[in-house]
Amino acid sequence: MPNLLLIEDDTELRKVLTEAVELDGYVVEIARNAEEGLAILSDGYLPHAIVCDISLPHMDGLEFLSHVRRKPACAGVLFIAMSGSMAQKRKALDAGADYYLIKPFSFQELYSMLAQEEPPQK
Repeated sequence: MPNLLLIEDDTELRKVLTEAVELDGYVVEIARNAEEGLAILSDGYLPHAIVCDISLPHMDGLEFLSHVRRKPACAGVLFIAMSGSMAQKRKALDAGADYYLIKPFSFQELYSMLAQEEPPQK
């Protein structure tokens, strides 16, 4: 079963997303903020994919993404950014996100992105 790191500060959305990706066959590691996500990765956890909210307290998802993309071990990790703002989409993709979900989104959209074997070529 593939591993997934989910970074989301909204408790209810975190719960719903966790259940949805577990139903799709993923083992989910949860972080409530970017700092927790970095700590999990620093402990050697290497997921197939990271699903990260952009609007997070303290360190936002774009800053977290820049840290992830500097880690050689995470070079092939699929990164899916999500936010309620279309304005953030270009920033996230330019910063190195492979995909972008605008909240609210369908689980089918998420499943389709997760099904990709390799990140898309930019």
